[in-house]
Amino acid sequence: MKGSCWSARDGDLRPLTWGGLTTYVGENPTLTPGTAVLGSQLLTARTMGSIQIASRQLVDDNATTGGIADLIESNMAAGLARGMDTAAIYGTGTPQPAGLFTAAYSGSLLSVSMGTNGLAPVNYDQISQAIEKVRIANDEPTGIFCNPQVHGIYSRLKNTLNDAMRPGSDVSTYWPPRYSTAFTATETQGTSSLCSSAPVMNAIRLPVIPATRLGLPVQQRCLPRGWDSDHLAQVW
Repeated sequence: MKGSCWSARDGDLRPLTWGGLTTYVGENPTLTPGTAVLGSQLLTARTMGSIQIASRQLVDDNATTGGIADLIESNMAAGLARGMDTAAIYGTGTPQPAGLFTAAYSGSLLSVSMGTNGLAPVNYDQISQAIEKVRIANDEPTGIFCNPQVHGIYSRLKNTLNDAMRPGSDVSTYWPPRYSTAFTATETQGTSSLCSSAPVMNAIRLPVIPATRLGLPVQQRCLPRGWDSDHLAQVW
């Protein structure tokens, strides 16, 4: 058998790989024992910040259940989630983590090309090929991820009878895709700046361990005379 799993301790990830030869044997055989190997993948701490300003008018007019605090918290949660999504895809590596579509991972990503300058899809073949690549690598995708525009383009594909084209059985398992505007619809591919990538992957293998605490001080900021005061909240 051969396989791998992940365990975490003291802020690092430890990939565990075990292996050994297996064979059919007769009575009283001598077997070769397998050896487990424990590696280590150190996590790098990153810091995200967000600031939300609420005017006195917003505080007075807010009808959100839970009051202004819930409104600020939900805005922060949305901002932090979007920041993590964008960094995971296009992060520069400084001070944010390096994203999947950067030079840090370009050498290890499997890809399906649609031409030097990209190509408008006419069927689901390239999506199927990407799923196949993941499975050949002995993994199973958790989804297809893309910009909403990519989903729209595929949804408008027609067959020769002008009926909506349907994906094959392998693609339909993950269709419709999970889409987000964190994926840009204007990537550059060759001479075209209207391309967009659609990764097919097991997202569980992208570990992000958030901090267990968020600092949420709420301060009152005084404005010049004749102005009203605002409420200021920060998170890090």
